[in-house]
Amino acid sequence: MYVLRSFGALLALTLTLSLPAQPYSLDWNREAWIGGAGLAVMAADLGLNHSMRPLTESQIAQLNDRTIPWLDRVAVYRFSPAAGLRSDIAQWSAFTMTGVVAGGLLLRSWRQDDHPAFFREGFVLATLLIETNLLALDGTYLLKGSVRRPRPYVFNPDVPPERKRSAEDRRSFFSGHTSLAAANSFFAATVFSDYFPESKWKPLVWGLAIGIPAWTGVERCLAGKHFPTDVLSGYAFGAFCGWLVPRLHRGPGRLQVYPAPFRVELDF
Repeated sequence: MYVLRSFGALLALTLTLSLPAQPYSLDWNREAWIGGAGLAVMAADLGLNHSMRPLTESQIAQLNDRTIPWLDRVAVYRFSPAAGLRSDIAQWSAFTMTGVVAGGLLLRSWRQDDHPAFFREGFVLATLLIETNLLALDGTYLLKGSVRRPRPYVFNPDVPPERKRSAEDRRSFFSGHTSLAAANSFFAATVFSDYFPESKWKPLVWGLAIGIPAWTGVERCLAGKHFPTDVLSGYAFGAFCGWLVPRLHRGPGRLQVYPAPFRVELDF
């Protein structure tokens, strides 16, 4: 209920605060390279994950929780479908936070009868959001398909053997739920801060942005789906994605890549 009330307050804020000029801009050269690179990495991700095979019974029998770093052992004997469901709710809360911020900004433009601004802002925000999630998904699945770390419940002798015979059981590092939750919540907070840099409500927005992926990560550990290092890594990577993409499109900050002659330009 606290999260829902906070979302209601956040929507009200975006509707009542004066809407400044669009702080972001698109560069088609940049967007084409980001999108093309993202799709290429996604194709590699699909290949890596498609080639993954489930652990054999002998491999599972040889697993020993003493080989796990001490920080991660707390997750081995956790297995809770209810916590897994709560982690889904937490992840969707991050998506909802993004929708509330972006939707509030767009609705504000529409109510001001500035329909060109509505479509322009909508297109820019949608592009940034797609790039953020593409980056977060690419990094997450690239590591899942490369590292192939067994999930905590695979080490748990109390979990039925038939529950450990899927390739999905080898996708522990790092947590996709946490990385996507952090990417979306930090994206929402960064966008809010860029539109309303002087707002006194930024601590509330950033509190939600920090808390929602943390809640997601805790539930993933309680569910036995991930080790603490999985969720900490996913949190850090997702938060970076959520901050980076808006920052690359703001004001003088830019990333430009040209194929010939090759040039990468960063200006902050």
